[in-house]
Amino acid sequence: MKKFFFLIISLQLLTIISCQSEKKQPKKKINGSNTYHAIVEKWNNQLYKPNALVHKVTRDWDDYNLFWFEFSQKPQPSLGGIRQKATALSKKIEKLQSSLPAAYNNQETRSRIMVMQTKASMLESRVYADYLNADIIATYQTELVEAFDLFQKQLERTSAKSQINFEAGELEMRSQLSKDSLP
Repeated sequence: MKKFFFLIISLQLLTIISCQSEKKQPKKKINGSNTYHAIVEKWNNQLYKPNALVHKVTRDWDDYNLFWFEFSQKPQPSLGGIRQKATALSKKIEKLQSSLPAAYNNQETRSRIMVMQTKASMLESRVYADYLNADIIATYQTELVEAFDLFQKQLERTSAKSQINFEAGELEMRSQLSKDSLP
């Protein structure tokens, strides 16, 4: 019984000591304008330019053009500006998913958009954190740029595939194979 009592007292003391050590370490608050300017300076807006074939299809795709414009602009050097930019990018990527042109509505393109959405969500959650780290935000933003570049390249691959002519009888064979695979 004494051992049990001693164990309970020891655990309570450890809890009290650990709580006091947490109180001694003040929580870091959101940084000032120097951090905001550092984030804007590190903002990478060097985007991959698609080829003429992709440009021909995407010039009429309004959601794509709005996303391109939003992504190519740097945010305002303030907490609100950075948060607004991250939120706007995330929302515009969602609209890309829902407005894919028929020429690009395939699994590969949709998965690239989902990767972009994940990267944008990571960026958005990071800018809403209690402590802003310019290097971490720049890393997430660079990853989003890379995901967008891969999305652009996927659009190019899809466009190139659509330009390949079918051989005589290939369409009939494909349709027959798809019918045979149905139960």
